[in-house]
Amino acid sequence: MAIQMRRGAYAQFDPLKMRAGEWAVSTDSDTLKQQIWMCFAPGVVKRIGTIEDFDVEIKILFQSYMDDISNSVNVARGYAETASSKATSASVSATNAKTSETNAANSKKTAQSYAVGGTNSRTGEDTDNAKYYSQQASTSKTAAATSATNAKTSETNAKNKADSASTSATNAAKSESNAKVYATAATTKASEASTSATTAATKANEAKASATSASTSATNAKASETNSAKSESEAQKYAEQAKEISEGLSGALRPLGTINFAKLPCH
Repeated sequence: MAIQMRRGAYAQFDPLKMRAGEWAVSTDSDTLKQQIWMCFAPGVVKRIGTIEDFDVEIKILFQSYMDDISNSVNVARGYAETASSKATSASVSATNAKTSETNAANSKKTAQSYAVGGTNSRTGEDTDNAKYYSQQASTSKTAAATSATNAKTSETNAKNKADSASTSATNAAKSESNAKVYATAATTKASEASTSATTAATKANEAKASATSASTSATNAKASETNSAKSESEAQKYAEQAKEISEGLSGALRPLGTINFAKLPCH
């Protein structure tokens, strides 16, 4: 008859040796190794559980389940805390983003104010911005270029006037020299005219004496009287002419002094 119940140590149990319909029991003293098996077909062996086994297994499963729940709760709590932290961070980030957006808008407005003005965010911004200063710089540059051109023109004009003044000074010096020459010549001519007048006066006196002598001798010779009268008349004429010439020359050529170069008239 086939074996209906196998028994032995847990370590020696071999399910492959069992036949259909057989039971197997481990006889170990260790409660955890006290188990029962049933063979339903060659190679098909199932372990049979008892109430005690179920109680232990249920406790183990329940503890495992509770441990899993506890772990899951802890994990969930961690996720919740992480989510809360991330939510707080997200809220802070959102607030910071809003602040950054506001600051960016203000910075943009400030930048525009300093760039071109027209934002009504600063007092006097329309004349205190880069565009205004650029325009002023351009205007100043144009004015500076104009001033430089005018300065160059003034420099040229000044040089021309200096050259003209130098030429005028040279001409004035020449005029002064010529004036001195003319004055010396005039003085010489005046002296010569005075000498000529004296000589003419002497000749007049001599002619008058000759006339007197001719009148005295008139009774002796009619021809001499006529000639004497004629000589007297001509002598008188010459005397008057010489006197007129002398007086004319004396008034016109008499030196009246000298004049400084600076007082000469300029034309």
